[in-house]
Amino acid sequence: MEPVRFVPLAAGGVLGMPRPYENSRGARIPASLVKYDVTGQELVQEALGNGVSSSGFFSVDAQQRVLTVTTAFDGSTSMSVCRRHTSDGTADSSFGGSGCSHITGLPLAHASGVISLPSGGALAGSPSYLVQLTASGARAPQFGTDGVFLLEPGDSVDSFLAQSDGHILVSLRAWNNAAQRKLIRLTPSGALDPSFANAGTLPDMGGPILVRADDTFLHLRAKSIAAYLPDGTPDEGFGTNGTVNLQEATGIDADQFGTRGFTQDASGRIYVTAVFTKEGRDGGLVARLTPTGAFDPEFHVRDASGAPITSVGSTLTVGADGKIWVMLSVGEGDSVRAGLALLLP
Repeated sequence: MEPVRFVPLAAGGVLGMPRPYENSRGARIPASLVKYDVTGQELVQEALGNGVSSSGFFSVDAQQRVLTVTTAFDGSTSMSVCRRHTSDGTADSSFGGSGCSHITGLPLAHASGVISLPSGGALAGSPSYLVQLTASGARAPQFGTDGVFLLEPGDSVDSFLAQSDGHILVSLRAWNNAAQRKLIRLTPSGALDPSFANAGTLPDMGGPILVRADDTFLHLRAKSIAAYLPDGTPDEGFGTNGTVNLQEATGIDADQFGTRGFTQDASGRIYVTAVFTKEGRDGGLVARLTPTGAFDPEFHVRDASGAPITSVGSTLTVGADGKIWVMLSVGEGDSVRAGLALLLP
């Protein structure tokens, strides 16, 4: 199965997870985490520990401990956030006493994911609430109400990220007759931050968000990347007035063009994937931009035979060695080859 998330490991390789299975009633089965690495010319993959799994997206903290989240239901939601060592999948007993923290009495909702925070704690979420835990796994009393932030009725969480000062960016869908997407910023205490953008909210912000080392952030749109300063105002030093049109920058002549995913390396260079069609033929693209949004023509993905890329995945990351992990397919007709690729920088 195609991984839906990659996280690089300091020891080499990446940690990945396929999309959790969800049935017609919304019941979700946790997916197992897999370690991928390359030995010589061979791709090696193995399960992390004894079947470590997560119902939503996972993260790896600065100490190379993986955070996972699962949910259970019995009239209300019980959420379990666990922290384990990425070396062997064993529990970190300093978190929750046994490696897991269990939060009960939550509104009915499946977990959507968990991230590590600059404080050493964790932030887990579902479509209707966020839960913040301390570095030891206890509820963070200063966040929301007893560690829980409830969304306004009609709002639904798509994703969330943290800035280095503890502020939290939350991508939302607001259902008011029609779905509207927006980005809000919460203070470390879980209050809407009025100093961000327009009284705490950036409208029309659907799609992936990427926080950079200086707390500026990027927004991946259908055909472009937009950059913002930490306070939510456009970063006019990026591209043209804060935006890069990727189809124009890459010179792709296509009838249809759409971005898929993006990531960044340690120096702030941006890698982005896109798919396109031209006269009925499919194509894929992996491009690199400088930290200020300039297209880098020196980075050109190709295989030894010169076969074209016909598709790319939405999940990609840069490993500790600078190499890029991405799902893609190359070739045409009966000679198509698809799978996990490792690209040189």
